[in-house]
Amino acid sequence: MKTITYFIVQIFFLTTFLQAQVQLPGEPYAKIEYEGLNPIWYETCIDTTFKNSRMDGYNHFRPGDVSPMILNNKVYMTFNINESSDPFYGNYIQCRDLTTGELIWQYMLGVKESGHQEAVRLMNVDGSNRLNVISQIKKAIFDPNNNVYFYEDMILSKRIFDADSGELLFSYRRDFNDVDAYEMQFSTDKRAKYSYLIPENEYFRYIAPTKINDSFFLKSLLLDETGKKVGEESLLKFKLSTTYFNLIQISADTFIHVEINYADSTLLFRYISPDLKEYATYTTPKLKSRPEFLEFVKMSVDKKKILFEYLDRNDPFFNFVELLVFDTKANLLKRAALDNYSSNYFEVLKWEDDGDEAFTVLKQEIIKDENNNRISVLNVSIYDDQNGEYIINTFKSTEPTRYAVPFNNVLLNDDQYFIQFAEFRNASAFSRDFGAYAISQMLLDGNTLFLPSNTEDLTTVSSTIKAYPNPTTDEFTLDFDTEYTGTIQVYSMGGHLLLQKSVSHTRSEQIDMATLDAGMYMVQCIPSDHKISPVTLKLVRM
Repeated sequence: MKTITYFIVQIFFLTTFLQAQVQLPGEPYAKIEYEGLNPIWYETCIDTTFKNSRMDGYNHFRPGDVSPMILNNKVYMTFNINESSDPFYGNYIQCRDLTTGELIWQYMLGVKESGHQEAVRLMNVDGSNRLNVISQIKKAIFDPNNNVYFYEDMILSKRIFDADSGELLFSYRRDFNDVDAYEMQFSTDKRAKYSYLIPENEYFRYIAPTKINDSFFLKSLLLDETGKKVGEESLLKFKLSTTYFNLIQISADTFIHVEINYADSTLLFRYISPDLKEYATYTTPKLKSRPEFLEFVKMSVDKKKILFEYLDRNDPFFNFVELLVFDTKANLLKRAALDNYSSNYFEVLKWEDDGDEAFTVLKQEIIKDENNNRISVLNVSIYDDQNGEYIINTFKSTEPTRYAVPFNNVLLNDDQYFIQFAEFRNASAFSRDFGAYAISQMLLDGNTLFLPSNTEDLTTVSSTIKAYPNPTTDEFTLDFDTEYTGTIQVYSMGGHLLLQKSVSHTRSEQIDMATLDAGMYMVQCIPSDHKISPVTLKLVRM
């Protein structure tokens, strides 16, 4: 899960947090229609029991801490509840049908249920089809006037649900006065008091930063399923500083703790055991700028590559964000810079493919049309370190004042993307409708996202490129009308990069497709000179 992460985005949401409770939206909620996007389904979170003089049933939902879990054709999600000026009120657990988007069940925990703030931290479905939910619940009764972003008196709570029906089968926590109920810390973002809960055999590993005298340490300990501390805690002193707490689990017995060396703009990867024994350290190459708000985004499926995002510490307007991919030994594999970040919000859709130097992102942007009117669009763009941005597709909102910011995405096996959005509305060109906020999710076809609108069917001949034979049985030839320097890429119709070849000053190039299955493919020619538009073609292998 993504995510919405960085400081500029958090300020954006914080403003909404502080404003949404004082007024209803200026207009009733309406779904956003993007021309050509055509989602398989599109559903918005709603709870009509939260309708009152300040809330419309939509605007109290916020992104949750747990990434969406997809299992047995269902998607399980969590959402934070923003009921007051305190950004942390409680959570929803929600289950939807992955095929239709239909809400199967929804359960609310937190202040409205118990009088205490509570946050879901772990979810899993066991072999008996029971959804196990581990959360942290605040010992003190909720105080709406105590507006903080981290909490230090959280204890463990456990619930078990029937995964299909949502029936609550079991609920347990220790008494708030129980001296054996270990007090943990929790933060609504990865700065300050953020903590991690990780399953470890029949226990839970709790790891959090702590300050002792003037030094910062990692603290690690085990909790049993009742929230009681087991054994002794371990400490490991920070070698460097870091704004965000990034702890990455790469195996059952190995974590990477990432720290920042601001003096030379490098990152330190510290290999540590669950009980904080240090195995090894690796240092990254020097980054282009001083990293601030560095955040781990996700690890590749093969556990060999790590994706980060960070903001430039020296840019006071937060207009520069960089995407970085490292291997687990801190070697930089690829990077790309996204500028004008303060007005654009994005999710990285593709970044894992070996040999692909680019990132494919879904990005929300406000642009001006031919009449100089502001309009919201979703762009699918390719970024690489050498050539900047190339826009594959643009989907325009039919309602200029409404826009959707992607914050989480999951690639499914059948080349479909499950994507979550935070939706907003502007009251005018210069003011936001602060009461208008909603969380939605869409299921989108990779063909819709990645098949460019200028794709040519090569049963005819492109004006600049000839491809033959088409269909082909093993290889095809590309003939260019002028010398071509750039990249030739072959994609599946779902947008997966399958083959890539860099060429220089060529008029003809052969592409071997013998290893690919029969079917239809996209062939994209991206010139090194990005002033020249790429050409994308359809090709059939028999």
